[in-house]
Amino acid sequence: MRIGPAWRDAMRILRDLRPLLPVETDIMVDGSELFSVGEAMEMALVLADLRVSWFEEPVPSTQHAAISRIAGASPVPIAYGEHLFSTAQALDALQSSAISVIQPDASICGGLTEAHRMGTAAASRGARVVMHLHGSPVTIAANALVAGGLPGVDLIEYPFHLSPMLERVAPAAGFGIASIEDGRIAIPDSPGLGIDVDEEVLMEGHRTYVDA
Repeated sequence: MRIGPAWRDAMRILRDLRPLLPVETDIMVDGSELFSVGEAMEMALVLADLRVSWFEEPVPSTQHAAISRIAGASPVPIAYGEHLFSTAQALDALQSSAISVIQPDASICGGLTEAHRMGTAAASRGARVVMHLHGSPVTIAANALVAGGLPGVDLIEYPFHLSPMLERVAPAAGFGIASIEDGRIAIPDSPGLGIDVDEEVLMEGHRTYVDA
């Protein structure tokens, strides 16, 4: 669940929602880097009471001291990772911030190899690894492949729907809600990313920028 500036309204919704869901249903909350340390800690107390699995990016990812302070005191696990661009940054975050969940994204951190390295480093230090992704067939395929190659990864983020524009990039990939069976998706097993990319569609969005 992504929450915005009106976070107290979101907490009320969560309080109403939690009793309606089975006990085993996981809820994860994304703070979208919007809050202060004080607000994040106030929310964390409520989220722990509601058995939320983790609280993602409550403060901006550049505020390392604030993240460390929150992660060290929060009763609910704190997650970061989509704005980590290398294994070195992931290791620094793990060592300095007491982060419990790392969320690499192969489309952001430099590719499949770096995402795999980040996941391996995080897992070796006891952090949970959950792949982050945006709603493109290419990023879904890439991050699903990384997840499949990391022991212990049992979740990846998955978009509720794909952008029609992005879906045209790989129309035969077959991703989407309909592709989920029993909470699982099939990892592509063809060469490369396992999907066919329409390069003509990609070129429609091509731009050349010239430094004046």
